[in-house]
Amino acid sequence: SRRQRQDVYKRQVQPKQLSDIAYEGKALSHCVGGYAERHAKGALSIMFIRKKSEPDKPYYTMEVSADGKIVQVRGKRNIAPGEDVDTLIKDYMAYLEKIFSDKRRKTT
Repeated sequence: SRRQRQDVYKRQVQPKQLSDIAYEGKALSHCVGGYAERHAKGALSIMFIRKKSEPDKPYYTMEVSADGKIVQVRGKRNIAPGEDVDTLIKDYMAYLEKIFSDKRRKTT
């Protein structure tokens, strides 16, 4: 079922330090390491998608813009996410939309 597939993944895994981002890029053979400084400055956010069974092993990487939009999600060698990750991405998009629309309401 959809819920069972989603439960395979941890949802929000944030890098604890900038070296985590460099490690992610090296492990997945993609260029996320180059985003570490912009992540540190708050220009964007990097999130890690992990399997619950392997919480420390890089699986997919997500870039979220400062205004709460998912810019890209990439796996090993820049592959696009498969069906197994699509549900998580859609749910996270809805979560971000709610958070950022609440913020916009509070600031107007």
